[in-house]
Amino acid sequence: MTKSSFTRMAAVAVLSLAARHQGWAWDYAGHRIVNQLALASLPTNFPSFTRTRSAHERVAFLAGEPDRWRSLSDPVLRHCNAPDHFLDIDLLEPYRLDPTRLGSFRYEFTAQLALARAGHPQEYPPIDPHQDLDRTRALIGFLPWAITEYELKLESAFSYLKEYESAGTAEEVANARENVLYLMGLMGHYVGDARTLTTTRPIIRSTRGSTAATSRNSASPPKKSAGTCGRRDHCCFLRLEPDRPTCSRW
Repeated sequence: MTKSSFTRMAAVAVLSLAARHQGWAWDYAGHRIVNQLALASLPTNFPSFTRTRSAHERVAFLAGEPDRWRSLSDPVLRHCNAPDHFLDIDLLEPYRLDPTRLGSFRYEFTAQLALARAGHPQEYPPIDPHQDLDRTRALIGFLPWAITEYELKLESAFSYLKEYESAGTAEEVANARENVLYLMGLMGHYVGDARTLTTTRPIIRSTRGSTAATSRNSASPPKKSAGTCGRRDHCCFLRLEPDRPTCSRW
């Protein structure tokens, strides 16, 4: 009734929008609609404070918050924020990782990537430190973990909200409810990002008057683009399970 309901409704909204608007750029407007549709689809016994007009606007506005963090180019912020928005699933195979057997802990996953590179360095192009100021070139994304972690944070927020509603002050209850709305807004953003579990699709950049195709993760060999997952049979969407985030075909 609490955190899982919003996750499920946001996922349904993403699938619906992806089917109807396959050519959309997934910008603030798209993220905002995902959160709005998720809110509109919640069961009637969902806490009433989440159903007010101001609460809906707050959650809708927060759909764009994680992308707003990108407005600052500081490498430390980019390091902790950027990989949460994607998972380059086609790079799991070169790292000898099975997407159906990934663990629940993001840093264990990071260690697996590092061990693969250390054990077979000849299979991965070296990383130029001057082109890797945010230290993300050796990462292939954390999107499934970001969704799972925010879902658990939301579960925690509902849990302590219940305690404050039983024995807290009016101010504490109000603040705890604001925390719930904040986490709902942020989690909806990442569910929206899962519209495509991305491939290393080429990014065309101008280089001294010519064009060059390079993958987003240039530390790995360029691969053929699988497109933007406009077709359902080419897409992979998150199926959250208690023990691990996994991928399953829609």
